Amino acid sequence: DDALALRDEIANAEAVVIVGGGATGVQVAGAVATRHRGIAITLIEVADSLLSGMGAATGRDAARILRQRGVDVRLGTGIDSIDTDGVWVSGDHVAGLPVWAAGFTARAGEFGLPTDGTGSVVTDEHLRVFTTEASRNYMSTFRRDGASVKEQLEHGDTAFGDCRTKKE
Repeated sequence: DDALALRDEIANAEAVVIVGGGATGVQVAGAVATRHRGIAITLIEVADSLLSGMGAATGRDAARILRQRGVDVRLGTGIDSIDTDGVWVSGDHVAGLPVWAAGFTARAGEFGLPTDGTGSVVTDEHLRVFTTEASRNYMSTFRRDGASVKEQLEHGDTAFGDCRTKKE
């Protein structure tokens, strides 16, 4: 329901201000630019590139394509506040329907899941998560269908699929 309401609000807006240059923000900016050519679109990202987790070249390409479609891409720009009429950036008001697409930093390591140097969860070639003793201890506190996740891991019946154990 919220997505449909947002779609209707965007279609009726004169301008849209999207906060967040990750996958969601870039996709929303591209979709609005393609479907609603008369709407002014501003995409604000605090990092120095779009799609920062996907590599510099991908971020540059995304920014170039969005700019070609008329999107005002503002990199390295944080917002001070947000209101119903837009966002405030360094004392200036950027008018438009605000759309929040800023994410968060994943903290998989805090849950005992193995991560690489970028914080991404380590998986095998079939995208199965390697479990560790720490992750099994953490997950044993959750219950699904009356069995702890730790018990499910031991029997191979988990929401994670066929998990294998990696030595710590």
